[in-house]
Amino acid sequence: MSHDNGKMQAEALFASGQLYRDIGKIIYDRRTALDWTQAHLAKLARLNVSVIRSIEAGRPVSLETLSALLRVSVSYTHLTLPTKA
Repeated sequence: MSHDNGKMQAEALFASGQLYRDIGKIIYDRRTALDWTQAHLAKLARLNVSVIRSIEAGRPVSLETLSALLRVSVSYTHLTLPTKA
């Protein structure tokens, strides 16, 4: 795949909103699997609950907001992954 083709595909994902919907579903699925409320996730990520609602609804958010959620995800990965016997 050429660089231009990859860039076009990425732009299409953003333009269609599909990327935001996919991210919202991933956040929702992970949050509910951990049995966390939106308020709890918002507190951990230092975000407003309305931002979590927007993300889970598939609305566009900033990279800074996604970065805050990623920090929470990375921080709690070691607590939620199965360990090898």
